[in-house]
Amino acid sequence: DFDLTLYPAEVSPTYGISPRSRMREIFEYCRCYADDFGKCSDSLFMHGATGLGKTHLSLAIANVVVEKGFEVIYGSAQNLLSSLEREKFGGGSGEREKELLDCDLLIIDDLGSEFSTQFTVACIYNIINTRINLGKPVIISTNLTGEELEAKYTQRITSRIIGSYVSLLFIGKDIRQLKRFY
Repeated sequence: DFDLTLYPAEVSPTYGISPRSRMREIFEYCRCYADDFGKCSDSLFMHGATGLGKTHLSLAIANVVVEKGFEVIYGSAQNLLSSLEREKFGGGSGEREKELLDCDLLIIDDLGSEFSTQFTVACIYNIINTRINLGKPVIISTNLTGEELEAKYTQRITSRIIGSYVSLLFIGKDIRQLKRFY
């Protein structure tokens, strides 16, 4: 139910393309990604302002991938990192970390919204680096720009994301706010 008509058809002077055209490209890319998903699929870096459909499309991909029989873990960065922190400092078995590293597709929603500590940054690095090395796909969504991402997580992390993930830049105006007026 991804509604492309909510995105402006006028060309953005900043991007040289209309938000509707750009989002149509992203929507089609995500549809093909989900349809063709396999354990060696690319990782995706969905970034852009709040309310542009990043979570919507990552959940849509998750639904299709689960229906195909793959194991998907989806969570906000805050919730995933909180579960790792509880496990680590609560004397857990390490099972949650193993699940995040081993699942067929890991979706980290809203990276950058979590409270950062040395522990959480180390966890993000370990997850990203390990899954790249194993060839396992991750979908990351964030509202942060590249510069903000690097300031929050260090160059070691941003280099891996920018260098290894397919970048999908979402443009337009907050759809949640636009829907209120339709």
